[in-house]
Amino acid sequence: MKRKSFSSMIRFLAVALIGAIALLGTACGTYQPPYGYIYHNTRMNKDVSEATNIGSRSGASCVQSYMGMISFGDASIKAAAAAGGIQTVKAVDYSELSIFTFFYNRFCTIAHGD
Repeated sequence: MKRKSFSSMIRFLAVALIGAIALLGTACGTYQPPYGYIYHNTRMNKDVSEATNIGSRSGASCVQSYMGMISFGDASIKAAAAAGGIQTVKAVDYSELSIFTFFYNRFCTIAHGD
């Protein structure tokens, strides 16, 4: 009798763990492109606009992470504008490179303007 109860508890915990992993492994952000768990390299717009004049200069600033343990960098729009010598930001893009989901991850903010 106790054996059956124990196996039922193990089965319940396994299903709960799989469910939690499935929920946590999905893209939880409000604005993310399709994600590749082995390799992911995308570029996307922050602003959805029909402006065709995004400026003559661009600059990027990035944050990098290794194995989900160490993360460093400055991916702010201000740092991206400074890197490109931009005084007026007209558009912002983002790019992300990820290898094996969390082994290596680089997230960049790309500012466009004059």
